[in-house]
Amino acid sequence: ISTDIFYQNQTQFEQALNGVYGQLQQITNTAYLGQEFMSDNTTLDFNPLDRGGAAGWEAFEFSTVNPGNGEVAALWNNHYSAMYNINYALEKLETSTIDAAAKSTIGGQLKFIRAYHYFNLVRYFGDVVLVTKTLKNPNEAFDLVKSPQAEVYKQIEADLKDAANLLPTTYPAAGRGRVTKGAALSLLGKVYLTLKRYPEAVSTLK
Repeated sequence: ISTDIFYQNQTQFEQALNGVYGQLQQITNTAYLGQEFMSDNTTLDFNPLDRGGAAGWEAFEFSTVNPGNGEVAALWNNHYSAMYNINYALEKLETSTIDAAAKSTIGGQLKFIRAYHYFNLVRYFGDVVLVTKTLKNPNEAFDLVKSPQAEVYKQIEADLKDAANLLPTTYPAAGRGRVTKGAALSLLGKVYLTLKRYPEAVSTLK
């Protein structure tokens, strides 16, 4: 379905949002590599007859990751693939005429997930490419450069504050599991803790 004829009603925006939620699976399913394997919480115990992804995974456990590790490329690409869909949906949502309450809820969820992805990226890589708008043609991609961590965190904070203002505290039964106001405030509190902005963390989490 062409994007020109999609994003016409609330149902289609919810379908687009579901797609963004769906992309979380491929990111969270491998998050243990860059997070748990870098700690003392996990270790590998491979079947000697079938070592599977041993080379790529052991590099994370033993801190020997190099630029040729395919898991690093997958981590980067999966996050930015999701980011494109989020940015595009937000752009379409901005000019849409769907129900105002639905518009706020969908927008809040999209902004939360974008902040979540950038919070991952900035902790994995430090300075990263900060892009909040879709590109009009592929050549524009060559003009993108990494933004300082402080600028990335500023965007994360802004998205989470917007999300907290837009999102409901609860959903009807059919919507359980979706991002809520409480989730946005919780993640924002974690961001403040990461930045050692402790008074703001306390007030946000309270």
